[in-house]
Amino acid sequence: MIPKGYSTKNLTDRELDVALLRAKGCSREECMEVMGISRGAFDVHQGNLYAKFEISNGIQLALWAIKKKLVPGGVKTWREE
Repeated sequence: MIPKGYSTKNLTDRELDVALLRAKGCSREECMEVMGISRGAFDVHQGNLYAKFEISNGIQLALWAIKKKLVPGGVKTWREE
């Protein structure tokens, strides 16, 4: 799991973009389109996040982004929609 107290100051802008978009439920392809980057570049940014947090999947990444309140207005659950 992501280390407690991990700060967003340790992340690049692109890494933060990936975390935010993944937390919003965007697929890899949607993230690449929004960010205007290639699959290889996306994989590098996401891989950096996985390595920094010692995680292995997008769900853990999305949970971290939500806990850090990176998603403006929060994330609605299926019950709230």
